[in-house]
Order: sequence, then C-alpha cells, then structure tokens
Amino acid sequence: MIQIVYFERQSETIQKILDFQSSGKVEIAITTRVKADTYGKREDSPIWEKIKNFPAVSIPCLGRYDVSCYDEDVFAGEEDERLNNLILSCVGGNIKNIRDVDHLIAHIKNQRDIFVTNDRDDFIKHRENLKKACGVRIFTPQECLEYLNA
Repeated sequence: MIQIVYFERQSETIQKILDFQSSGKVEIAITTRVKADTYGKREDSPIWEKIKNFPAVSIPCLGRYDVSCYDEDVFAGEEDERLNNLILSCVGGNIKNIRDVDHLIAHIKNQRDIFVTNDRDDFIKHRENLKKACGVRIFTPQECLEYLNA
C-alpha cells in the first residue's frame, strides 16, 4: 500500500506508478489534505483539477485550523501529538511546512507501506531517522518506481 503525493514535474514517473495500481499490484492513497494544499482559495487551481480525479484511496489527515477540509479531516488525539513530536524530532525540529507532517502522520496511522515524496529537505534527507523511529519507508517517485519494477 503506497501513499503518494501528486508531482506535476514527474508526471511520467507517477503515471507509471499509477499503472501498477491499474493492474491491481498496488493500492495508492492520497490524504484529504492534498485538496487543502492544492485547491486552497482558488477554485480554478490547475493542480487540483488534475488531482481531483486521481485514482487513489483517500485517507484522512489531522485537522488544523485554517488548513483542513473539515468534512474530511479528523481531530487529533494523544497518539497524533506523539507522532507529530516524534517526526519533528527526527527532522531536527525544523520543517518548512507543518502540513507535510500531517501527511506523514496519516501515512503511519493508516499503515501504508511506502510514503512517496520529493521533499528532500524535510523527509528524504531524514528518512533513515524516520524509518528507525516510526518504521516508515520514504521514497522519491523514481525510487518507488524502481522498487515496484524490481
């Protein structure tokens, strides 16, 4: 089970990963936060127009004030706070966008096998720490495709 975020710059690689889902070899998920991250305040968001028909399971993200889709995201509990703090400690306490932590928490809580991202500063750079602490495997889209082809 793979959690993936849409990458416009690598659409060919993402399409090849989606082909694995079409053949029934993998299940792909995106978080409900993707809508808030891409749609935002623009009803004509070109990224959201491509994502809204993305053939993937939707998994709930943590609710954050002024960020969440309140009919889709969920309230945070003690386990979410623990994971939030654990992830922040693994990345040195600094993260460019706190929303990205929510995507990773949703991945962990929904027991996805692979988290696919291009976030080199926050997640790829610290993936060994995150794997040890949270048991999460983090791949770039290209690494994911190579793994699926192996």
